[in-house]
Amino acid sequence: LLQTVWFFVSIYFGKRGRENQHLLKKSMLRLMKTADGEEFFELNKSEPGAALTSKNHTGGLDGSEDHSDGKIFALATSRRCPVEVLKLYLSHLNPNSEALFQRPKDLSSAKFNPATDDIWYERRQLGHNTLENMLRKMTEKAGIVPYLTNHSLRATTVTVLSANNIETRKI
Repeated sequence: LLQTVWFFVSIYFGKRGRENQHLLKKSMLRLMKTADGEEFFELNKSEPGAALTSKNHTGGLDGSEDHSDGKIFALATSRRCPVEVLKLYLSHLNPNSEALFQRPKDLSSAKFNPATDDIWYERRQLGHNTLENMLRKMTEKAGIVPYLTNHSLRATTVTVLSANNIETRKI
């Protein structure tokens, strides 16, 4: 579940692991509805710390703040609807931590049973290095050679948006 949510956040918002993913908070994901009632998640930019800097949006006096407007829309016909997956993930996070990406509890522990326990994650957040190497470890485990990196997701996001005629400044 953690890896799926990480993938959705990375691909839909175009964020790589080294771009402050470890600083994302649960409250930064805001569930919204369109006028037609369609649900989607967006990054809550009014949240303190939400204006995270990145390679392309460094902040400061040069006026390069992040004007991106990424959204994660529901896919009602999908077994892995991103909105439903995000809702499920958020419902199982540790309430004593504000971090969006928290360390999963140990499945081999006799103290943890995901079938009966509501909280599936520890209070500790995932570290910078773990998030930075997430896709590489996922693809290595799946036997994909050569393995992919988080930058592969960023490149895919840019390619898809560009192919759909999104203005370069908005990408």
